Amino acid sequence: MESKKCIAILIGLFLMITFVYIFGSPITGYGIYGEPNELTLKDYPYPFIKNGVYNHLNIVLDYQNSFDLGWELIEYIKDYRRTYPNILLEPIFEGNLIIIGDACSNIIRAYNSEYCNNLNDNTGVIEILDNNERNILLVSGKGSGLKKAVTVLENYNFYSLKGKKAEITGNPKNIYGLNVKEYSIS
Repeated sequence: MESKKCIAILIGLFLMITFVYIFGSPITGYGIYGEPNELTLKDYPYPFIKNGVYNHLNIVLDYQNSFDLGWELIEYIKDYRRTYPNILLEPIFEGNLIIIGDACSNIIRAYNSEYCNNLNDNTGVIEILDNNERNILLVSGKGSGLKKAVTVLENYNFYSLKGKKAEITGNPKNIYGLNVKEYSIS
C-alpha cells in the first residue's frame, strides 16, 4: 500500500513539474531563460523584471511633471514584486532604467530630443532603447499623453506591444479608447 502511495505521489510531482515547465511562464509570468536577440516592447516587463525579481531596475522621475504618474506606475510594478524598485529623482543613470517625464524635460531630451518638437499635443510615447551598458524605457508625452503612456504600460498585456516605439493617442479615461501606433526603429 505504501509503494502505491509513493508511486502516485511521484507521478503527481512529475506531472506538476512538467505542467509548470511547459505552461509556467505564460501563467506565472516573467520567466526568461535566454536573452532575446533584439529587445522590443513585446518583451516588457523584461528586462526590468527578470524571473520575477527586479533586474537592476532604477526608475527615474522628472519630479516637476511626472511625479504622480510615475508613482502610479511604480505602485503597479510593486504589486507584482511586493517591494519598491529604486526610485531616483535626479539623473543618476545606473542599471536598467525606466525614465518617466514630460517630452520637453531635460531628462527625456537627454535620450531623445525629438519628442519636444515633433510630438503632437496630448500624445504619449513609449520607446525601448538599445544600450550596451543598460536597458532604457522612455515613457513620455505632451499634455495628457504621459498619462496615456503610463496607462498602456499598466495594461501591457491588453495592448500586445511589439515594436521598439509606440505612440499613444485617444481617451486616457478608458483603456479601450486608447490608440497605439507602433514603430520599428533600427
